Amino acid sequence: MDIGGDHQVLRAFFIVQIDDASARRGVLADMLGGEAGGLFACSSLTGVVRRQSDRGVMLVHDCDDLVGPLIGRAEAGVPASPWSRWPWIAYSEGPAVNRIVKAMRAGAAGYLEWPFDLGTLKTELAHLECHAVFRPSGRRVREQARARLAGLTRRELEVLGGVSSGLSSREIGERLGIRARTVELHRSTFKRKLGMRSLSEVLRLAFEAELVPSPALWGPGRLAG
Repeated sequence: MDIGGDHQVLRAFFIVQIDDASARRGVLADMLGGEAGGLFACSSLTGVVRRQSDRGVMLVHDCDDLVGPLIGRAEAGVPASPWSRWPWIAYSEGPAVNRIVKAMRAGAAGYLEWPFDLGTLKTELAHLECHAVFRPSGRRVREQARARLAGLTRRELEVLGGVSSGLSSREIGERLGIRARTVELHRSTFKRKLGMRSLSEVLRLAFEAELVPSPALWGPGRLAG
């Protein structure tokens, strides 16, 4: 699928944006320019549920009132609150790696750094569309993810394992005995190799592959099973 020039993926979804900042809501509306299958923007969850249809996605600004409670429930081993039967994607300004990991483990289908561009949003929606249409089995998803990671070096897998565990570049570097700058270079390299634009995409692939962190982090990177 040509993500950059194909509007089909946008038209497949009704988008609900939950954000208490009217400026950000305005930016997204201008970005979409009527291309989406519909857009409803609001400052809270009130009134959202009754607007849900079969095909939609929620873009949720990460704040303690919305994403925070879901993270807390996940960390406590409590099932996530069913406030949405749609997939949801979190976003915020300059999020820490640990926050992205926590949100995705709490159920977020993705996590974007604000401000994001239309191409990045289309990539996230294309992933959701693919899974909605083809509905691959858990085993197939895992095998496909592992096949994509097979092209990474041992060190790149170690760094990816650290990232997927929520560690910062400095923490990964300290545990692997390398500089934080070197960790950042490895991160850039495996994103390029995988053809991915965002950290959210990389983390989702690591979760799907059931990547096991290197023993040196808790050393070589390996895949489960």
